[in-house]
Amino acid sequence: MAHALGAGKVLWELEDLSFRTLFPESYTAVEAWQTELWDESERMLEDAKSRVLEALNEVEYLRERVDRYAITSRRKSAFSTFKKMFRSSKELEEVLDVFAMRVVIGLRPECRDDPAAQAGACLAAYAAARRGLAGWRGGPGPGQGY
Repeated sequence: MAHALGAGKVLWELEDLSFRTLFPESYTAVEAWQTELWDESERMLEDAKSRVLEALNEVEYLRERVDRYAITSRRKSAFSTFKKMFRSSKELEEVLDVFAMRVVIGLRPECRDDPAAQAGACLAAYAAARRGLAGWRGGPGPGQGY
């Protein structure tokens, strides 16, 4: 419900504060691990964004139908990492989605109401992003794509 009301950030902050209060040792361990990874991964994610954007811009189909891209990245919260570890009986190093990148494509006005153009642009963008990251090894664990 918090997400539907636009209060997702507040929810995440409250979850992290609760985790810190109820499980201080676990919180400290998760936070330290994530901070260490994040320091290394900021450059890695910027490199990945550049590779993906370059690959997207190389596709003529997309150049004809897309007028903008928004590429963002995020770090999984300490609470969310802990919750995943707890529910899945995983160690820190087994949590593979600590970082994520999202590509949002903005279709040109004439393509926005065309389901075929929407689907085609999504498929072409996904394929381009995969090509852009082919052979690229960033961050811990294997990459996930969805």
